[in-house]
Amino acid sequence: MFDVAGIVGDTLREVIERDGKYVEPFGDPNASFLVGGQIAGEAHRLFEIYSAGNFVEASDRSCFLQIGETKYGKPILDGL
Repeated sequence: MFDVAGIVGDTLREVIERDGKYVEPFGDPNASFLVGGQIAGEAHRLFEIYSAGNFVEASDRSCFLQIGETKYGKPILDGL
């Protein structure tokens, strides 16, 4: 799943670089994705992929991903 997150991040970066200039007149060309899944025999994994192509993984230490900014109020998820 780590490799999948890397592939999605690389592809997102390439698409924004290639097509972003065509989208900018109409709005923000950036995007982010949640990628999750399980490969047989392995644990479930969840990644948040940013428009820069980098990503973070939910883990036991950080068991949720924050989507959006906290400056507008309390995050919906406080953890599990």
